[in-house]
Amino acid sequence: MNKQAGFTLIEIMITVVIVAILAAIASASYTAQVQKSRRSCGTGALLEMAALQEQRFFQFNAYQGDVVNLYGANVCPEEFYTLSVATTRAGGTCADNSCYTLTATARGPQLGDEQCRVLTLDNLGVRTASSADNGNGRAVTTDVCW
Repeated sequence: MNKQAGFTLIEIMITVVIVAILAAIASASYTAQVQKSRRSCGTGALLEMAALQEQRFFQFNAYQGDVVNLYGANVCPEEFYTLSVATTRAGGTCADNSCYTLTATARGPQLGDEQCRVLTLDNLGVRTASSADNGNGRAVTTDVCW
């Protein structure tokens, strides 16, 4: 009797399908973790800028309205976020640079972080996040992004 050893085509196809499913799950998980680590650069920059703003307010009784003068040109080593600062609120309730809102807007590959594209922090310590910077973005809980 001549018995052949080996795998059938069906067995190989099932193995390939299982490996493909596992690879898809691992890829999605890896991408989410990379975006989360990049997000920490944006949140860290905002927290550091807030500390610098408070130091400036202590010294000069006014907040800085220019990111470069406050924080410098190098935001994150990879530059996944664009930082900005506003010394007035949307309603215009602050005068004489007595408040600020710091914003980190995702750019480049970090735009794939759809829930947390725009991170904000104000002088009251209120942290917010949204999916777009035009005000029409879906707001998300800060626990996800911060």
